[in-house]
Amino acid sequence: MLSFSRALVCVLFSADELHQKLTGGRTPLWQDVMLDTFGGSLGMFFSFFFYRMRRRQ
Repeated sequence: MLSFSRALVCVLFSADELHQKLTGGRTPLWQDVMLDTFGGSLGMFFSFFFYRMRRRQ
């Protein structure tokens, strides 16, 4: 499930970069996709971590 979520985040941010390519005055960068995917993965990790901590209590 986590890999599917990470892949979905990557696809969504790739679509955002495609939108930037089609919009004038903005430049799409693959580094932005990687950075956004890393941030989304980090958010998923912390959400899962805090969820597990709350369940233990």
